[in-house]
Amino acid sequence: MIILHVSYTLKDPRQRSFFCAALAEEGVLSATRREEGCREYRLFFPADREEEAFLLEIWDDPVSMAAHKATKQFYRLQELKTGYVLATAVKKYELPGIAH
Repeated sequence: MIILHVSYTLKDPRQRSFFCAALAEEGVLSATRREEGCREYRLFFPADREEEAFLLEIWDDPVSMAAHKATKQFYRLQELKTGYVLATAVKKYELPGIAH
């Protein structure tokens, strides 16, 4: 299992809800959740940091995560980030041997 903690620093904290709405309207969130091997794909907003958004991703294995990076929704996320995101930080955790 692979867990990704993706932290986005937004260009403008007042745009946080617009970023989330754009991801939903473009189908990025829902399409990713339907991908094979995706266990979790959730966007959160820290209550104490208005300039941040946090994405939790959980994948069954490296193959499913790599396949995600070749999808239309992954590329659309990258495009949307150019309008809303100043910086991205990713922490990756691998938990071998955990079955679903």
